[in-house]
Amino acid sequence: MKVLLTTTACTLALAVAACGPTQKPAARAALDCPQNHKELTRVSVSADGKTCAYRTRTGDEVTLQLLPTAGDPDAALRTLEAQLVPAVAAGEPAATAPDAGVEAAAADASKAAAEAAQDAAADAGDTDEPQNVEVNGGPVHVSVKDDPNGGGESARISLPGIHINAENERADIRVAGVQINANGDDATIRMFRNVRLKGEAFSREKRGVRATYIRTGPGLPGGARTIGYEAGGPKAGPLTVAVIRAREGEHDGHDEIFKAVQDLVRRNGGV
Repeated sequence: MKVLLTTTACTLALAVAACGPTQKPAARAALDCPQNHKELTRVSVSADGKTCAYRTRTGDEVTLQLLPTAGDPDAALRTLEAQLVPAVAAGEPAATAPDAGVEAAAADASKAAAEAAQDAAADAGDTDEPQNVEVNGGPVHVSVKDDPNGGGESARISLPGIHINAENERADIRVAGVQINANGDDATIRMFRNVRLKGEAFSREKRGVRATYIRTGPGLPGGARTIGYEAGGPKAGPLTVAVIRAREGEHDGHDEIFKAVQDLVRRNGGV
């Protein structure tokens, strides 16, 4: 999970803004699916070339596909998320014991958020009333509460571009276009950014998008311990989306798998 967080953070670099006319790129009709790419080995390609499947030596599965957007890429990706991880997985078997690595990662996220809140509130003092303090000349709103009934502490921090909401083992963090939600041994990471397409470095308009979604924890469909996607392409569609399903068990190489997936998405999505 820590590797996934690091990998996700690497997707946040922005292109240098410039201006000038560009020509609208043609929509991709079929995928470029190499037989082998870094950690990935291709196992199938659809007849129309719009879907191909890969597998790693450790059994992780990656499905590369073209996703129509109907002009709303965010809505299209949210629909995909609901299909990958339904809110109520009807008929799914009961979850097995939580994976120790997932538990530790979620706990680390919650702990880090709580510590950040406590540090920011130190000068304001622990109180049930919201406190406003000045940090580097910018307004920081801090609220720290301690449940007298033993329910634990909760903390909220809000400043431009950064929002942290931590309560016991739960943490919700929003920063620079990235949203992280950790609750017990479940964690969800989302990133959605408007970007320029290849060949449009001098365009004022950002016609493309890049997005990352990672859900990790027990009880995911099909026995997976991590389900997510990397997506990129023109807002008008279709987007190139790589869906990732990592199986139960601990092994190294998640960072290399995500790098390989990002390469394939950029190659096909033109971002």
